[in-house]
Amino acid sequence: MPSFSDAAREIAGESVFTYPELEKLFKTPQERDEFLKVRRILKDHGATNTAVAKIGELGSSGAKVLVKLAKYALTV
Repeated sequence: MPSFSDAAREIAGESVFTYPELEKLFKTPQERDEFLKVRRILKDHGATNTAVAKIGELGSSGAKVLVKLAKYALTV
């Protein structure tokens, strides 16, 4: 698994989020690990239903990642 720093820089290049924003949103190693899992699911599973099912398998931690990203996106 790539380090959070490397993955966040790659994601920042592919998305509307910058590296500092991702660092600020996901502070603990556990949050960062969950974020990377959700990111991998979204990238690997193009079908929405499949991605929802896979993120659902992560439990509340997957939902928390999506909520953090959505709340931040809606306030920027």
